[in-house]
This record gives sequence, structure tokens and C-alpha cells, in this order.
Amino acid sequence: MKRSISVVLICAALCLPMQAEDSYPQLGWTPDGRFHVLTHKNFVHPRRAVRYYLAYHHRSQVVNHLCFVGYSQKSSPQSPEGTAIAYVYWKEGNRLIFWPGTMEETPDFSLTIPAHDLGWEKDTVEREDQVYGDHLVTRAFWKSVVADCYAHGETITEAPAKTSTPK
Repeated sequence: MKRSISVVLICAALCLPMQAEDSYPQLGWTPDGRFHVLTHKNFVHPRRAVRYYLAYHHRSQVVNHLCFVGYSQKSSPQSPEGTAIAYVYWKEGNRLIFWPGTMEETPDFSLTIPAHDLGWEKDTVEREDQVYGDHLVTRAFWKSVVADCYAHGETITEAPAKTSTPK
């Protein structure tokens, strides 16, 4: 009887699926956590930045869906203040935006930096050996960030901007 109980306990410990560790997209560094972009101190007025971005792309008069995911790393000798970066996925534009945070003096413009704004058709490649510079990513990377965003990030629906008509 004693032997059968220990066999059952060993089997329970070995046969049950182990809980998978939290995994992150391959960012070129290993984050130690995620954060809420819409309330993080490094991302000043994120909704205003989104509205400006959509107006810049002439898409502020229609409904838009966006997803935000932030990745952080505690301080290290290379980065004494730690690292906090975000990705924003704009569904209707099929764009993935690398967002290093807002600049205090121009928070509304922070999403419109062209080198950070990646389009699926133009800025993705199939294989890692096709990536050059900072403006191309693999399709696998893109898909992993978008999937991670929907699994762990924040989504918003941006309603059409209200326009005022002159009187």
C-alpha cells in the first residue's frame, strides 16, 4: 500500500504538465516583465499620441483598433534606469510601431517616427538573413509581438474624431 501511494505521487509530479514559463518575443534582449503602456510614466498622453498618429495617416475619421504591449527590464550596468519599450499594433493600418516612449517636449508626435513604424507589406521579410538595418523585421517576429500584445497587452478602440464645422 505504501509503495503504491509513492508511485502515484511520483507519477503525479512527473506526469502532470508543468506550467510553462512566461515567454516573450525575441526582442534582442530578455525582458523581465510587461507593463501597462497606457498608464506608464515613460508614455505621456498615449491616447493623444494615437489620435495624432491616426490624423497623420488620414485615418482619424473612422473607427480604429490598437493594441499596446510594454516590455521592461530592471536596471543593469548597461541601463541604470532600466528599460521600458512598447509596441503598438494598429489593426486597420496593419502597422507595428516600436515605441521607445514619449519625448516630454513633443509627446503627440512620438508615434510618427518613420523608422519605428513598420508596415506588413513593406517592412517584413521571411528569413532572419534578409533583415538589414533597423527598419526590417521577420514575419515571425511581427506575428509573435502581435500575438503577445493580444494575449498580454491593452487594446483600445479609437472612435472617429469629432470635427467642428465653422459657423
